[in-house]
Amino acid sequence: MKKFFLFSILIYISILLVAFSKFDSNSSKFLVDSLNMRSLGKLYYHKHSTDIFVKDSLAFALFTNSFVSFDIRDKTDFVVLDEILIESPQRITLSGNYAFVSTMESKVLVYDISDPYDMKLVSVFYTTSPVMDMVVSGNYLYLANSLTGLSIFDISDPFYPTQVGEYSIPSNFLFGVFVEGNYAYIACWLSGMIILDVSDPTNPAFVGSITKGGGLYDVVVKGHYAFLANGDQGLSVIDISDKTNPVLYDTLETDGFFTDLVLKGDTLFACADVEGLRIIDISDSSNFKEIGFSLPLDSNVSDYRSSVKDSFAFVSTYNGGIRVVNIIDATSPVETFSYFTFDEVNEVKVKGNIAFLSRGDDGLKIYDISDPSNIKYISGFDIPSNITEMTIFDTLLLLATGASGVYILNVADSSNPVQIANIPAISYSNGIYLKNNHLFVADYDSGIFVYDLSDLNNIAKIGEYRFSFTIYDVFIKDTYAYVAGYDEGLIILDISNISSPLFVGSFNTAGSAYDVTVDDNYAYITDGNEGLRIIDISNPSFPVEKNYYPTTGDFFKLAKYGNNLYVCDYYNGIRVLDVTDIMDIKEIAYSKPIGNSMGFDVKSDIVFLASEEFYVLQTTFSGSIEKRINKNSKIKFLKSEIVLYISENDNRFFIYDISGRNVKEMKNLKAGTNRLSLKDLKTGTYFIIFKDGEKKYTYKFFILK
Repeated sequence: MKKFFLFSILIYISILLVAFSKFDSNSSKFLVDSLNMRSLGKLYYHKHSTDIFVKDSLAFALFTNSFVSFDIRDKTDFVVLDEILIESPQRITLSGNYAFVSTMESKVLVYDISDPYDMKLVSVFYTTSPVMDMVVSGNYLYLANSLTGLSIFDISDPFYPTQVGEYSIPSNFLFGVFVEGNYAYIACWLSGMIILDVSDPTNPAFVGSITKGGGLYDVVVKGHYAFLANGDQGLSVIDISDKTNPVLYDTLETDGFFTDLVLKGDTLFACADVEGLRIIDISDSSNFKEIGFSLPLDSNVSDYRSSVKDSFAFVSTYNGGIRVVNIIDATSPVETFSYFTFDEVNEVKVKGNIAFLSRGDDGLKIYDISDPSNIKYISGFDIPSNITEMTIFDTLLLLATGASGVYILNVADSSNPVQIANIPAISYSNGIYLKNNHLFVADYDSGIFVYDLSDLNNIAKIGEYRFSFTIYDVFIKDTYAYVAGYDEGLIILDISNISSPLFVGSFNTAGSAYDVTVDDNYAYITDGNEGLRIIDISNPSFPVEKNYYPTTGDFFKLAKYGNNLYVCDYYNGIRVLDVTDIMDIKEIAYSKPIGNSMGFDVKSDIVFLASEEFYVLQTTFSGSIEKRINKNSKIKFLKSEIVLYISENDNRFFIYDISGRNVKEMKNLKAGTNRLSLKDLKTGTYFIIFKDGEKKYTYKFFILK
């Protein structure tokens, strides 16, 4: 009888743009790439905000790795409408129903925001250096390219932005641009303000300039005056009556470090770093004066960008998310609301419907995950150091917290965690393993230490084994302790006499051993950029490497469930390896979010991933997956065939192997159902190209037999 085939399908998270077709983006909001895993929900990490633009009852904000739309009708409770992952977004501006987002990767992404619940990428164009500011005037987008100068794009068709002009200002660190009438005013950090004539956008011409020390970060213009955000020198006012010869008119020195300016009528709003939002009356040119300020509630907040709408100022901050300031009385502004999440997630443990998350400097946070699409905060517990590892036993939660040792909490009531004990660190408590009433602590610089937890009121150290090198983690099986010894690889200790562990054997791996788990006669080790190492430990005195699995990232943590090995790759998310046959390891699933992945937990087919943000993922190793291509067509992947549903004739469908060889095709597809067998294809990675008129859509999928 023939074996059944298991076809594992990867639906590429976005419909890829192929040359000469418009951009069609129905991309995943959460994942960069995935195979046989889908997102059920996530916990947002919205703390480091880089820019914000407010339009009517909506706010569009940039965070470390995301572009987010909010409903801000309630100024005390923002509602997230949509989130799109973007690598290092920097600045945002709007024109009609389109948002332009610049990134530190020297590109600008254009989004259709007509539906704020489902923003769509429509085009991408590249710049000569990262864009630090941009402004729309008419049908043109003016970009301050930080290292190269001003570039001008025609955006009358947002699907096809076209560069029409540029003005070179090399190596000056352009931070701000403002356009009024026929002139562009550019804030150059090194050389001051430059004025260009842009009456002909295809040929911007130099008009005048003024040198200003201290570093310029932004510029706005009203009437005959240009206002410059001049860093720690405050606000500089330039008389531009004669644009060929701008001169310093006034300097307003206030507290703070000026980085961003917003003009509303005769009022100037200035972001002044830790000194908050400064409000300046510019109605009387003989007496520019500060009339009010709002300090952030959090003294650690650094202010960078702002947007003003009606009676509110919205300030994006690096360490405090978005702050909302009521400015109805400009002389007495009041911060009314702050939108931000806790710190990034770097470790997770789950019990039932409760997730325990390590959130960096914000300590332990506890969430209700009964509905992954609506994760709810329950409570928290302050920890003085970052949590490096967690384990749960009954109602106890044990936390390895580096220099602060091991915390033991009673979490029977998740709304009120209670500290039971704290075991001081010998140097740095990095890894923990609980077996029976014995807690094994992998102390980073010192060794393995064993504690008796039978009496939590009187915890005693009952054994130890010292190392002269760094160790990361420990795994206990039977009478052996398996230690991930970083540069020293795998170390095996005999713990049959727990008070006096003995060295048995070791194997020095090729990389840096971070984590270890053991099943049957094999130890599985995450070895950093050397991938996964599998060590035969049937003879603990002479461990031997049997196989390895490479990575382009950095394998960090791992756990084995059945025949599947789940590996946390620091740079590439969660990877799932089938190790049924250790000599023929197969990757059967993965999920790569934006951010660095540091911890995970697995319950049945659900993976909980700590990757700066917190993701709830579901594995889909078998069955069918359906994906809509466009309004007329959809594709369905079954175990042994692909089914295409189309409503128009003359579509074409091709399958290529990883070498680019055409292995299957269907031409002149007819309206209705079209089927293509996959039974004759071998194990491997394949690409589908579906041609619908002039448009081409590309998918990647994987077959495992």
